Amino acid sequence: MWPKLLANIQKEKEYYYSVYVKTRKRMPPQVVEAKTLYYNKVKFKTVPSETILHFYITRGGYLKPKDIAKVRELAKYIRYHPIPGLRHKDYEAFYDFSRRIREEFPIKTGFYKYGTILDYMLGGSITRNRIISKICWRFLS
Repeated sequence: MWPKLLANIQKEKEYYYSVYVKTRKRMPPQVVEAKTLYYNKVKFKTVPSETILHFYITRGGYLKPKDIAKVRELAKYIRYHPIPGLRHKDYEAFYDFSRRIREEFPIKTGFYKYGTILDYMLGGSITRNRIISKICWRFLS
């Protein structure tokens, strides 16, 4: 069984929640409802791009250094192609959730933060090494 290292979004009845171990935060429905989007003339159904952007930061309490370029590119795309009807205020639940998991799990989220920085500085050699990755996962379980 994998440890709860990263947050995820779960649906329970008619509501969606961000969940990390036992920390839960109800998400506004408008930020998790699937939308039909277009990217490079390809049509697909997904949560709003803004939600994906916010979840990048929320999932471990911190943004991974290797994801910075992806997040910048996504933010740039969103600036010119926002989802109508969504406001920045709609995403306050993500900020609150991220803060809560950092406060409630300082060792796990700190390990995640500094581990991803170290892995980035080492060119991904930690995550590519199965033995080291397994040790890290067990430590966080």
